Amino acid sequence: MIGKRLKQLRGQQTQQWIADELGLTRARYSHYENGRSEPDYDTIITIADYFDVSIDYLLGRDSPKGNPALEPYRDILEVHQIFQAHKIDDLFFLNIDAWKSLSAQDIFEIKHHFEWVVERRQRLSDEGKH
Repeated sequence: MIGKRLKQLRGQQTQQWIADELGLTRARYSHYENGRSEPDYDTIITIADYFDVSIDYLLGRDSPKGNPALEPYRDILEVHQIFQAHKIDDLFFLNIDAWKSLSAQDIFEIKHHFEWVVERRQRLSDEGKH
């Protein structure tokens, strides 16, 4: 089951990209994804942390956020949670069809860019107070 989940989580990214991100060789990652070998416990934790999923999810025991019906929308829900955490209510730019086509890496990059913009704004605000 872990191989199937890894393929889903990888999305449009290459095996090499994910392997590099996880600190693995592409061959080792490929073996995990294709069921030729199983990752050890520490690697499972690293993978779960990287993709922000539970170990149970990787092992096929549950779906992201616990609701199988939401599986196709996991990445969109992650972005929505980021907006909620930052108290952004106006989501006029959220085009569901466009967002559904994004990979996990795309969502990861959007999340980090958004956090950078927020941190920059906070820094500029703090500088203006001095």
